[in-house]
Amino acid sequence: MRKHRANRAITVLNTVFAVLTGLFCIFLLSACNRTADSEETVERDYELYLSDLKYSEDDGAIYAVVTRTGSDDERLGAKWHWITRSYAQDIWYNRQDVEMKIDSAILYSEIENRIADYDFGEEIGEYNRLIVALRYDTIYKSVKSDGEAVKSGRYYLHSFYIDGDAESQTHNLALKTQNSANWYTMLIGCAIAIAVALTGVSLALKGGVWQKKKKKSA
Repeated sequence: MRKHRANRAITVLNTVFAVLTGLFCIFLLSACNRTADSEETVERDYELYLSDLKYSEDDGAIYAVVTRTGSDDERLGAKWHWITRSYAQDIWYNRQDVEMKIDSAILYSEIENRIADYDFGEEIGEYNRLIVALRYDTIYKSVKSDGEAVKSGRYYLHSFYIDGDAESQTHNLALKTQNSANWYTMLIGCAIAIAVALTGVSLALKGGVWQKKKKKSA
């Protein structure tokens, strides 16, 4: 009798395992199809603003910081052209690869023209060079770039330095994020699998108890 109950439990568990394996394979195939088909490219021009301009007495240089946000009087004429390619890296993670293009000579010249009218808060001497950095601020630690990255509070600041002698420059960054839909699907599937497995064991044990009671009452 014990052997019969054990065989019954094993049969139920094998059936449950086969059904769950089939469902998981279907999920993987559909996820892989989405991975192959879900790619999107978006191009956009961002306004640029002269966020900060400082003179350094130590080296006689002027440092300019250019960002994507600011006030109307800080707005520059140059645009930051972003080409963003979004796709599923695999069934668990999404990825964005970004090419950021800038007309370096135009931006550099525009900032040079503003220096004469800029209020540095004090008299400055002759400066010997201008250093311009495009800065991208993000809260995501997972953002990687070919710029210089530093942490400031809850933000990660990526600086891309501009070559005033170059006509244009291209910089890059990448962001990897979790594919929440697939992660949630997997968690729900695991929860269902556990529930079904426990139900199968419970039914097998109840069946054994019922058989035992039936035998006693016979």
